[in-house]
Amino acid sequence: MALQYLKREPIKYFEIWENSPRLPQSIQTKLAPLNAEEKLKEVVEHYLKNEEVLNLCRAMSVLGFSPIDNVLGLSRNGKLVIFEGNRRLIAAEILLNPDLIKDIDYLVKDCEDITAIQAYDMLKRYRAVMSEELVDTLRELPILEFNSSLYTLESATMESMASSGALNEEVVCPECGRWEFAEGETECGDCGCAL
Repeated sequence: MALQYLKREPIKYFEIWENSPRLPQSIQTKLAPLNAEEKLKEVVEHYLKNEEVLNLCRAMSVLGFSPIDNVLGLSRNGKLVIFEGNRRLIAAEILLNPDLIKDIDYLVKDCEDITAIQAYDMLKRYRAVMSEELVDTLRELPILEFNSSLYTLESATMESMASSGALNEEVVCPECGRWEFAEGETECGDCGCAL
């Protein structure tokens, strides 16, 4: 793996790759015509509703962003485009700016009782307990930046998947290309295709 370097960068320089294999095709298609702010809102809503990102928010509100949980990215037009670590990036973005989910109508079960509450209200609780030191861990994230003169986003993703052992034809959805599945999953949660 030819990495340029490991560094910490302000979160404002990060953006999510619109063609990430971790995003379903339907979301990728929606993102194409959107500006950066609109893309972020669309991806936040997807991850909030489909990837249980609130669990990551809860963990980060207690532990911060782990310095060993690097995100992987490549520089493009002055931004670090992330192709690995999208959920962690979104969780950090949400904790830093809870208003990102203010208008998303999404109910979650409250750990303290059995009633469902708005995700926004739950997130405000997580954020309220965070110390300033923990918040600081979200403002600058550790990134392994791939050398953009050697890699494209596609080739860096493939390199990353191959080196982590994640690239296995048996676990790639033939319909939408999703490649991360929980043990025992028999159908793709993105497109419903039988595995």
